[in-house]
Amino acid sequence: MMDHPYQQLRTDANQILALMDQGFPFSLGEEERKAVITEAGRVLHKLDSLERNVLGIGLLGGTGVGKSTLMNALAGSKIASASRRRPHTDHVLIYRHREAPPLPFLNRSEVPFIEVTHSIDSIERILLCDLPDFDSIASEHRERVIRFLEHLDLLIWVTSLEKYGDARFYEFLGSVPKSKQNFVFVLNKLDLLFQENDIQKGYDLLARTMDRFQNHLRENGMEEPLLYGLAAEQAVAVGQPAHWNQFPLFRQYVFQQRDIKEIRSIRTANLDVELKSIFSLLERETIHLRTLEQFIETSLQELETRKSEWILEAEKGLSGWLSREWSSILLHRRGSSALVGPGQAIDLLTGEFRRMGKSEKFSLETTARTPLQSILSLFKAQVEEVKDSILRRMLMHSLPGPLLERMETILNVSARVEAFEKGLARSLAVQGQTLPSPSFRWFRIVQHSTYAALFLVFLVAIGGRESWEGIIASPDWRTALRLLVSWINTLFSGQGLAALGSYMLLNFYVGFRFYRRHRRKVESVAVNAVKHGIKGLLETWENHIQSLADDLNGFRTDIRSKTAFMDGKGSKQ
Repeated sequence: MMDHPYQQLRTDANQILALMDQGFPFSLGEEERKAVITEAGRVLHKLDSLERNVLGIGLLGGTGVGKSTLMNALAGSKIASASRRRPHTDHVLIYRHREAPPLPFLNRSEVPFIEVTHSIDSIERILLCDLPDFDSIASEHRERVIRFLEHLDLLIWVTSLEKYGDARFYEFLGSVPKSKQNFVFVLNKLDLLFQENDIQKGYDLLARTMDRFQNHLRENGMEEPLLYGLAAEQAVAVGQPAHWNQFPLFRQYVFQQRDIKEIRSIRTANLDVELKSIFSLLERETIHLRTLEQFIETSLQELETRKSEWILEAEKGLSGWLSREWSSILLHRRGSSALVGPGQAIDLLTGEFRRMGKSEKFSLETTARTPLQSILSLFKAQVEEVKDSILRRMLMHSLPGPLLERMETILNVSARVEAFEKGLARSLAVQGQTLPSPSFRWFRIVQHSTYAALFLVFLVAIGGRESWEGIIASPDWRTALRLLVSWINTLFSGQGLAALGSYMLLNFYVGFRFYRRHRRKVESVAVNAVKHGIKGLLETWENHIQSLADDLNGFRTDIRSKTAFMDGKGSKQ
């Protein structure tokens, strides 16, 4: 089969509609997009007519009604043999001029067919389709034949004197949904009416026969049937058919339909011009998209270069913040049991002051829900750096506003920051579950020992030298009682009050030192925990940066798929 010259136009129009369905071009408004879709659809509609500027004629009838003879008469030469046999009763015989395009729907047809080519120029623009005899089509093939008829321009229903009253003919006629204005009825073999009768009697029989046939057609839904009475065999054998033979009128009607369709096709031959207006719009869009693709490529390269630096910035910010946050969590979690005596009192007092300055109860869950604003600001600044890089280039090259809007939608800084905040909170919650809880056992032993030693010193200081020498020399109840009396006597004297004050100051000093030491130990534990836990948080950070790169790369791929069609068009021009 030869390729039709307008097949490429159909492919182009369908590709345009497919691109429109995918949202291309991006820079078109909704109304402009609808206009392009309408125009491409109009081109396809015209192509349906243009590709078939040959007249497709189907001849239907029963067995032996003379369809082959009628086709030969139309052609003015023998193209069909009355003895030609189909390989099966459901095959269609198609007679086509070798220079004419085939029917465009044949490859999609469910009906098997055989093409017979010829070189008779008088019917170059006419395709004659000899349909299977309706009285021989198997019931399971009938629907496929009927669907085939829907693609033809003109259906010629051929019957004869012997067959025009056959009820099966009218039953098959009623099952074809083709528009009735495309039906032509031919009553063939009328020369039999004139063989054994005088001419006048033949005309009378002809009139009555045509009337009966017309009445049958009207009774079966054909209100104004286009009807021709003829003898095709006589038209082929004799140069000038008899006056009663309407074959010349019939042939004139068929060729008139061919000419009307050819003129209509000529008027629609400017379809390539109509598509050019659409392609010019797509070409402008393609230029813009290729420019944008370059900008995205540059930004992706910059992002890849900057990513390691951004992760280092993130590590510094997260490490400092987490060290402070997790130190507070550990102090809050372990402060009352890790410190004893005055150190514990100092811790409780400072903790109360801290709580007075906060409206929300401090917890790990609170920390996970509300990552430090400076951390979020750092991530936001990194995303905005990519956004500003692309948009600045787009504005400098005056790319259309809808493309700017599309890029802002893809980048969507606020949505990315929100997603990052949620992801970071989840990661913090996971890392917090492994946060260590140190016991500080030896630290508590040292505190108890120190406070006990201070108390002993205090007792020695208020007991007096004589009382202590006495109990050392003679440790009995009398010397112990004297020591107790000495403690009481000294405690309420000026010397005792000074000793008590010194004892309390020493306890406060030592407790404060233990408090400071405890905080440093907790901070050290928090720093070590951050070193082990920061990896998961940095992975979350890096994943969100990579998500930005993936979205940009996906848009770049989408651009390439959209412009590939125009690239192909450019290579053909």
